[in-house]
Order: sequence, then C-alpha cells, then structure tokens
Amino acid sequence: MSSEKLTRKEIREPDKFLKATTAFWNKAAQNQKAIGVGVLVVIGLFVIVGLLSRSHQKGAAAAGGALAQALELSRQGVEGTFDASGDPSAPKFASHQEKYEKLAAALDKVRTDHPGSTAGRTAGYYFADAQFQLGKLDEADKEYEQFIAKTSAGDPLRVLALEGRGYIAEGKKDWAKASELFGQMSREAAGETTKARAAYHRARILAAEGKKLEAAEAFQKLKDEFKEAPAARLAGERLALLAADGVRAPAAAQPAEVAEKK
Repeated sequence: MSSEKLTRKEIREPDKFLKATTAFWNKAAQNQKAIGVGVLVVIGLFVIVGLLSRSHQKGAAAAGGALAQALELSRQGVEGTFDASGDPSAPKFASHQEKYEKLAAALDKVRTDHPGSTAGRTAGYYFADAQFQLGKLDEADKEYEQFIAKTSAGDPLRVLALEGRGYIAEGKKDWAKASELFGQMSREAAGETTKARAAYHRARILAAEGKKLEAAEAFQKLKDEFKEAPAARLAGERLALLAADGVRAPAAAQPAEVAEKK
C-alpha cells in the first residue's frame, strides 16, 4: 500500500504499530487475527546478559546459557516468509508450526532443568509466548498468568505478559477482561511508549465494543498526552476513520486565559 493511512478494511486487521512493536504475530481464537507479544530476541538477549553478568555461580551461568541457546531458535526464519528480526544466515524452519513447537520444547526444558532460577522463570514467559504463537490460547493465558504471579511490577516481561493476556481476552471478545488487563499494563509500564501502547489498546477495545464516541475520546486523549509516541500517529488515523463515520471527540476545553485573549 503506497499510503501510510489506514483504510476501513485495514482497521479491522492487526495494526502496523503493533506489528512494528512485536517480533511475531499469529492467528487467534474465533478466526480473528491477533498480534504476537513476544519481542523474543531483543528483550531476551538483554535478560541473558543481565543473568550472566550479575552472577558467577556455575548453576546460574548454565541456566542463562541454556536460555540463550533456546532463544537462538527464535532467530531462525520460516521458509517463504520474511522476518526482519531474524538471522538471515541461519537455517529456516519448514513452517511456523514447526518453529514454535521446537521453541516451546526447548524453553520447557530450560524451566524443567533449572527450576527456581531466574533463567528458568524467564523461560516461562517465552514458553507462554510460544504457546500463543501456536494458537493454544488457553494454555498461553495460563502460562502468562503463572509468570505474572512470580514477578513483581516493573519487570518488562511482566508488562508484555499482561499485554499477551489482553490480546487473548480480546480474541475471545471478552472486552471487560481485555480492558482490565490493558489498564494494568498501563499502570505498570515504565516508559511512555509502553503506556501509550496500552492506552491505544484500551481505545481499540472501546471501538470493538461499538462505543465509538468513547473510543474517539480515548484516542484523542492518547494523542494529547503522548504526542511523541508511535501510538499517537495510529490514534490519529483511527480518529480520522471515526470522523468519516460522523463520530468526533469533543474539543478539549481551552485554559481560561487563552479563552479571554480570544
């Protein structure tokens, strides 16, 4: 498509913003497309470096090395597809199914072989993400929930796990649960970019529920509060589509001193 603008058809498809901020995406329940929540390689490698640099213990180093080796599978592409996050020199899997089945098996081994370790716990998040990619949404949701229970607020993977659970609830059209999870994601997010993404998700849920005016207000608030975030541009495009349907967010009230000058 030559234009950056979203068409009415594309508004029902996964957003470019979501594709750009996650490494993988796959089908979700009820024949709906959903975006993957993994950022497996980027965040994973930082986690591994942290594990190995903070501890000289043999067990911790072995666990971290096992996790790093498992995550290397995520860098291998799939025949006939292009993945900018992958390693073009690495061998390719025959299918998406094969890739995530092998990745899930490797991650499950890490957490089984290294229970109680930071690497083992971290493997739990990536295992949940692999289940998500395989379309095993109930299993993925359970694994995300267990990972969240073992981590504290501020852990970047915990925020992604909340996002994953939100996507699953959205795929099942459980709007209330999806909104609640994206709201928790927003409260726990450390940076403005992630907070803006969570706000964007919540606005999308309102639109999916048919609450168009509330969605327009939420998209407008996102644009006003997170002007520099990537999600703000997508919010603007959503607002344009809603406006084309005759739905516009009320104009923000101006400060008294500005109104007096006019």
